Amino acid sequence: NNLIVNSNINANTINTTGNVNIGGDTTITGSLTVTGGELTVRENANFDFDVFIEDDLNVGSETTLSGNLNVSGAITLGDGDINANGVDISGFTGYFSSGTEAAPSISFEGDANTGIYNPSGDNIAISTNGNERLRVTNVGRVLINTDVVQSTPVVSQVQLAGTSFSTSSFRQTRFQNNTGGPSIILAHARDTEASPSALNDNDELAKIRFNAYDGTDFANHGATIAANINGTV
Repeated sequence: NNLIVNSNINANTINTTGNVNIGGDTTITGSLTVTGGELTVRENANFDFDVFIEDDLNVGSETTLSGNLNVSGAITLGDGDINANGVDISGFTGYFSSGTEAAPSISFEGDANTGIYNPSGDNIAISTNGNERLRVTNVGRVLINTDVVQSTPVVSQVQLAGTSFSTSSFRQTRFQNNTGGPSIILAHARDTEASPSALNDNDELAKIRFNAYDGTDFANHGATIAANINGTV
């Protein structure tokens, strides 16, 4: 039931219940169905229609697909690329090179300097126009417009850095035909997120702190706006 071809193959439709092993270039203008084994192509593979393989797909060079690709096993590609035009690939796990902010490893056609990349172990980042814009670190910390973690006065979980008023500011705008405006909500509860309990008398409700760089760090603060519970909640 195996199909073995030692050179190039051009076919309309191939259906086999065994392995398919092709030594040269492969062009199939109809459907390819391999229900009992794996497909191995030593050179380039061009599929104009649907491909169904129950086991593994192994291609030594580039693969060009114009239909649906359904592979139950692993996909192994040599030195080339997978060129998928209008192809729906689901249930697929892939490994990508780390990439850089100027050339992210997951990018878009015609926009190679915009996408997702791995700046270091257990970190992920998004770049646009060849520059990193957002990073999520190995502890879930979110850095916006910076890759430097500021550690004073505390290591905040979300950090934004900028070089101007616009790049270092947050904005909230509410569009609604009533008298209400946008809100900033600072909330505090005792115990845990899964089982919170009420605050006690004199517990701090929330605060806003103003810190300045003193030549060494941002540890010292110049002012604080704080709200405390007076009585019961």
